[in-house]
Amino acid sequence: MGGNAKAAFATGFMIGLCNCGNLVSSNVFITDQSPRYKTGFGTGLGLTVLGLVASTVLKGYCWIKNRRRDDGKEDAKLEDSSEVLGDLGDEHPEFRYIL
Repeated sequence: MGGNAKAAFATGFMIGLCNCGNLVSSNVFITDQSPRYKTGFGTGLGLTVLGLVASTVLKGYCWIKNRRRDDGKEDAKLEDSSEVLGDLGDEHPEFRYIL
């Protein structure tokens, strides 16, 4: 994350989102469905597939943004900027996204 504000938001958001797993898991494993738990395992499988798709899309986004930075297409933002390069965070010309 570039910049302190973005890093603080991302950290809090990640912790909050990850704690939602407890709410889901405690409600989808229904005791009447023992021992197969079709709802619980189906929900887990669905969320895993959703995570795989989301991470693939994010990887593609990072790759495209890095490619644009390598080609110099994102440097136009710097011409109007009066900020010091060290304070630009993820707008810095040498910043690269990784996943």
